[in-house]
Amino acid sequence: MHDFIANADGFREAGARVLFVYPGPSDDLQSRAEEFVADKTFPAHFTMLLDPKFSFTNLYGVRWNEGQQTAYPSTFLIDEDGKIFFAKISDGVRNRTEAVEMIKLLDEH
Repeated sequence: MHDFIANADGFREAGARVLFVYPGPSDDLQSRAEEFVADKTFPAHFTMLLDPKFSFTNLYGVRWNEGQQTAYPSTFLIDEDGKIFFAKISDGVRNRTEAVEMIKLLDEH
């Protein structure tokens, strides 16, 4: 998330909105999400969406039910017609998508 916030201008210039999905069980999800973003400032074109009961996470097949994990780090680029034109699902906490990679793909699309 820090990488995406640090590159917020690139997303804005590409005309993109950034949506972070925060999954978890319904109990205390709101308070846990607030704690997670407490030290972060979201630009106007960034939004965090809560995913209680893992509805989105399960729908997209990115549920990672191991240890303290909730979902595989995943990045999707969706065009104006609602079609996914890029998807990357990391197999762990490493190998996450970098913001500059997404901005480049947005500029090319």
